[in-house]
Amino acid sequence: RPPRCTLFPYTTLFRSGRRMNEKRWRGSHLYLGLLAGPWLLVYGISGLTLNHHALFDRWAGGDPPRYAVEREMTWSGLFSDDASNETIARALLGELGLDGSFWVQAEGGGRRLTIHRNSVLSPRRVRYDRDTGAVTVERREGRLLETIRGLHFRRGYNRGHWKDSLWAATVDGVVLAMLGLAISGVWVWRRTPSTRRGGAAALATGAGLFALFLCTI
Repeated sequence: RPPRCTLFPYTTLFRSGRRMNEKRWRGSHLYLGLLAGPWLLVYGISGLTLNHHALFDRWAGGDPPRYAVEREMTWSGLFSDDASNETIARALLGELGLDGSFWVQAEGGGRRLTIHRNSVLSPRRVRYDRDTGAVTVERREGRLLETIRGLHFRRGYNRGHWKDSLWAATVDGVVLAMLGLAISGVWVWRRTPSTRRGGAAALATGAGLFALFLCTI
Protein backbone atom coordinates (compact mmCIF):
# COMPACT_ATOMS: atom_id res chain seq x y z
CA ARG A 1 0.00 0.00 0.00
CA PRO A 2 1.52 3.36 -1.02
CA PRO A 3 2.28 5.85 1.77
CA ARG A 4 -0.26 8.56 2.43
CA CYS A 5 0.63 12.00 1.16
CA THR A 6 0.48 14.67 3.82
CA LEU A 7 1.30 18.39 3.97
CA PHE A 8 1.87 18.30 7.73
CA PRO A 9 5.66 18.88 7.62
CA TYR A 10 5.23 21.83 5.27
CA THR A 11 2.39 23.47 7.19
CA THR A 12 4.33 23.00 10.41
CA LEU A 13 7.39 24.63 8.83
CA PHE A 14 5.26 27.49 7.53
CA ARG A 15 3.69 28.11 10.91
CA SER A 16 7.06 27.94 12.63
CA GLY A 17 8.49 30.45 10.16
CA ARG A 18 5.52 32.74 10.67
CA ARG A 19 5.96 32.63 14.46
CA MET A 20 9.65 33.43 14.03
CA ASN A 21 8.76 36.33 11.76
CA GLU A 22 6.33 37.68 14.34
CA LYS A 23 8.97 37.46 17.04
CA ARG A 24 11.37 39.44 14.88
CA TRP A 25 8.83 42.17 14.18
CA ARG A 26 7.81 42.45 17.82
CA GLY A 27 11.44 42.38 18.93
CA SER A 28 12.30 45.08 16.42
CA HIS A 29 9.43 47.21 17.69
CA LEU A 30 10.59 46.74 21.28
CA TYR A 31 14.25 47.56 20.75
CA LEU A 32 13.63 50.43 18.35
CA GLY A 33 11.34 51.95 20.98
CA LEU A 34 13.99 51.58 23.68
CA LEU A 35 16.63 53.09 21.39
CA ALA A 36 14.55 56.09 20.38
CA GLY A 37 12.90 56.53 23.80
CA PRO A 38 15.47 58.83 25.47
CA TRP A 39 15.68 61.02 22.37
CA LEU A 40 11.89 61.22 22.05
CA LEU A 41 11.79 62.26 25.71
CA VAL A 42 14.34 65.04 25.12
CA TYR A 43 12.60 66.39 22.01
CA GLY A 44 9.17 66.01 23.60
CA ILE A 45 10.05 67.97 26.74
CA SER A 46 11.96 70.65 24.86
CA GLY A 47 9.08 70.92 22.37
CA LEU A 48 6.67 71.58 25.24
CA THR A 49 8.88 74.39 26.56
CA LEU A 50 8.85 75.97 23.10
CA ASN A 51 5.14 75.45 22.49
CA HIS A 52 4.31 77.05 25.87
CA HIS A 53 7.09 79.61 25.73
CA ALA A 54 5.53 82.28 27.94
CA LEU A 55 4.40 79.82 30.59
CA PHE A 56 7.84 78.27 31.04
CA ASP A 57 9.53 81.68 30.92
CA ARG A 58 7.39 82.82 33.85
CA TRP A 59 8.22 79.64 35.72
CA ALA A 60 11.97 79.90 35.10
CA GLY A 61 12.23 83.67 35.20
CA GLY A 62 12.50 85.68 32.04
CA ASP A 63 15.73 87.43 32.94
CA PRO A 64 18.44 87.48 30.26
CA PRO A 65 21.23 84.93 30.81
CA ARG A 66 23.98 86.02 33.19
CA TYR A 67 27.67 85.40 32.53
CA ALA A 68 30.34 85.01 35.19
CA VAL A 69 34.00 85.70 34.47
CA GLU A 70 35.87 82.40 34.52
CA ARG A 71 39.38 83.55 33.63
CA GLU A 72 41.35 86.45 32.20
CA MET A 73 44.64 86.35 30.36
CA THR A 74 46.76 87.94 27.67
CA TRP A 75 47.25 86.08 24.42
CA SER A 76 50.01 86.95 21.99
CA GLY A 77 48.50 85.31 18.94
CA LEU A 78 50.10 86.59 15.74
CA PHE A 79 47.96 86.69 12.62
CA SER A 80 48.14 88.47 9.30
CA ASP A 81 45.74 91.31 8.67
CA ASP A 82 43.72 89.22 6.25
CA ALA A 83 43.24 86.31 8.69
CA SER A 84 39.56 85.43 9.04
CA ASN A 85 37.76 85.83 12.34
CA GLU A 86 36.99 82.09 12.31
CA THR A 87 40.68 81.23 11.98
CA ILE A 88 41.60 83.46 14.93
CA ALA A 89 38.70 82.15 17.03
CA ARG A 90 39.58 78.52 16.37
CA ALA A 91 43.20 79.09 17.35
CA LEU A 92 42.22 80.94 20.54
CA LEU A 93 39.74 78.27 21.59
CA GLY A 94 42.41 75.64 21.03
CA GLU A 95 44.78 77.60 23.25
CA LEU A 96 42.10 77.76 25.94
CA GLY A 97 41.26 74.06 25.67
CA LEU A 98 37.74 74.89 24.47
CA ASP A 99 37.74 73.18 21.09
CA GLY A 100 34.28 72.76 19.63
CA SER A 101 31.62 74.49 17.58
CA PHE A 102 31.35 78.27 17.83
CA TRP A 103 30.28 81.45 16.10
CA VAL A 104 31.93 84.88 16.11
CA GLN A 105 30.82 88.48 16.45
CA ALA A 106 33.25 91.18 15.32
CA GLU A 107 33.38 94.84 16.38
CA GLY A 108 35.71 97.73 15.77
CA GLY A 109 36.56 96.70 12.24
CA GLY A 110 37.31 93.14 13.32
CA ARG A 111 39.76 94.17 16.06
CA ARG A 112 37.47 93.02 18.89
CA LEU A 113 36.00 89.57 18.73
CA THR A 114 33.31 87.90 20.82
CA ILE A 115 33.46 84.13 20.38
CA HIS A 116 30.41 82.16 21.43
CA ARG A 117 31.42 78.61 22.28
CA ASN A 118 28.36 76.42 21.81
CA SER A 119 27.79 73.93 24.59
CA VAL A 120 24.59 72.49 26.00
CA LEU A 121 25.69 72.30 29.63
CA SER A 122 28.29 75.07 29.91
CA PRO A 123 28.20 77.61 27.07
CA ARG A 124 30.95 80.20 27.17
CA ARG A 125 31.66 83.60 25.73
CA VAL A 126 35.25 84.58 24.95
CA ARG A 127 36.12 88.24 24.40
CA TYR A 128 39.36 88.98 22.58
CA ASP A 129 40.96 92.35 21.79
CA ARG A 130 43.48 91.95 18.98
CA ASP A 131 45.21 95.23 19.79
CA THR A 132 45.91 94.54 23.46
CA GLY A 133 45.78 90.73 23.44
CA ALA A 134 43.34 90.78 26.38
CA VAL A 135 41.19 87.66 26.66
CA THR A 136 38.20 87.25 28.95
CA VAL A 137 36.43 83.92 29.25
CA GLU A 138 32.90 84.04 30.64
CA ARG A 139 30.67 81.08 31.46
CA ARG A 140 26.92 81.38 31.28
CA GLU A 141 25.37 80.60 34.63
CA GLY A 142 23.19 77.52 34.55
CA ARG A 143 19.61 77.90 33.38
CA LEU A 144 17.81 74.61 33.02
CA LEU A 145 15.23 75.98 30.60
CA GLU A 146 17.84 77.29 28.17
CA THR A 147 19.71 74.01 28.39
CA ILE A 148 16.58 72.03 27.47
CA ARG A 149 15.79 74.34 24.56
CA GLY A 150 19.38 74.18 23.38
CA LEU A 151 19.07 70.42 23.01
CA HIS A 152 16.10 70.86 20.68
CA PHE A 153 17.88 73.23 18.29
CA ARG A 154 21.35 71.75 18.38
CA ARG A 155 22.72 71.12 14.89
CA GLY A 156 25.59 68.94 13.82
CA TYR A 157 26.88 68.73 10.26
CA ASN A 158 29.20 71.42 8.89
CA ARG A 159 29.82 72.89 12.33
CA GLY A 160 33.56 72.41 12.22
CA HIS A 161 33.94 69.75 14.91
CA TRP A 162 33.67 65.96 14.85
CA LYS A 163 31.54 65.81 18.01
CA ASP A 164 28.81 67.86 16.34
CA SER A 165 28.93 65.59 13.30
CA LEU A 166 28.62 62.57 15.61
CA TRP A 167 25.59 64.18 17.25
CA ALA A 168 24.01 64.72 13.82
CA ALA A 169 24.74 61.15 12.73
CA THR A 170 23.17 59.85 15.94
CA VAL A 171 20.07 61.96 15.34
CA ASP A 172 19.88 60.51 11.82
CA GLY A 173 19.98 57.05 13.38
CA VAL A 174 17.22 57.98 15.82
CA VAL A 175 15.06 59.26 12.95
CA LEU A 176 15.51 55.93 11.15
CA ALA A 177 14.64 54.14 14.40
CA MET A 178 11.45 56.21 14.65
CA LEU A 179 10.51 55.27 11.09
CA GLY A 180 11.15 51.62 11.93
CA LEU A 181 9.09 52.04 15.10
CA ALA A 182 6.15 53.35 13.08
CA ILE A 183 6.38 50.61 10.46
CA SER A 184 6.77 47.80 12.99
CA GLY A 185 3.93 49.30 15.04
CA VAL A 186 1.58 49.09 12.06
CA TRP A 187 2.65 45.47 11.49
CA VAL A 188 2.08 44.51 15.13
CA TRP A 189 -1.31 46.25 15.07
CA ARG A 190 -2.38 44.33 11.96
CA ARG A 191 -1.32 41.03 13.55
CA THR A 192 -3.25 41.64 16.78
CA PRO A 193 -6.99 41.24 16.14
CA SER A 194 -8.05 42.65 19.50
CA THR A 195 -6.47 46.04 18.74
CA ARG A 196 -7.58 46.51 15.13
CA ARG A 197 -10.54 48.78 15.78
CA GLY A 198 -8.76 50.96 18.34
CA GLY A 199 -5.61 51.04 16.23
CA ALA A 200 -7.55 52.01 13.13
CA ALA A 201 -9.21 54.87 15.04
CA ALA A 202 -5.85 56.08 16.37
CA LEU A 203 -4.22 55.89 12.94
CA ALA A 204 -7.11 57.70 11.27
CA THR A 205 -7.13 60.42 13.95
CA GLY A 206 -3.40 61.04 13.70
CA ALA A 207 -3.39 61.09 9.90
CA GLY A 208 -6.53 63.21 9.76
CA LEU A 209 -5.20 65.87 12.15
CA PHE A 210 -1.93 66.04 10.27
CA ALA A 211 -3.74 66.44 6.92
CA LEU A 212 -6.03 69.09 8.41
CA PHE A 213 -3.19 71.21 9.76
CA LEU A 214 -1.14 70.68 6.60
CA CYS A 215 -3.94 72.07 4.45
CA THR A 216 -5.16 74.88 6.71
CA ILE A 217 -2.22 76.34 8.65
